[in-house]
Amino acid sequence: MKWKWLVGGLVALLLAVLAFNWFSAMGPLRSTMADDPRNAGVSVWAYHRLGILPGELVFDVRGVSPSTSGADVIRVLLQYARKQKGASFDHVTLAYRGEARFRIDGRYFSRLGDEYDYQNPVYTLRTMPENLYTPAGLRAYDSWMGGFLGVTARQMEDLNDFIRDWFLRDEGLR
Repeated sequence: MKWKWLVGGLVALLLAVLAFNWFSAMGPLRSTMADDPRNAGVSVWAYHRLGILPGELVFDVRGVSPSTSGADVIRVLLQYARKQKGASFDHVTLAYRGEARFRIDGRYFSRLGDEYDYQNPVYTLRTMPENLYTPAGLRAYDSWMGGFLGVTARQMEDLNDFIRDWFLRDEGLR
């Protein structure tokens, strides 16, 4: 008799975790994907780390069509950040098929969402790598100083490296 209560409790707990992830992570992502037809070539999941940690969001690229660019995937991330306005996260993990590749500070993720509607997208793209961390919490890319052209060239190199290291290399795309 006790095992029925235990099984029932576990099922209820599992349903609660699934509902939590659906309403706070995956639901807004599905809405983001549906809002822009350009997002059709990107397959991505969003969930809380371990399914239950509300301060740790995972943005997990599952696949990318051959006609999709790295900028398309980042656009989905930025649109998702806009959709998550008002939510507060300690950090957001950028994963590829369940494997953590990078982390973004939660405040920076919120800033990306807040600035989406008015910030120059080229500025956002070229400065994004310097705001990325490894899964261990170390800076993933340098912050560059110097003349505008030299700094911009280095930032764009870092952006290309980031896209390749996040998902492009494993997708077998260029």
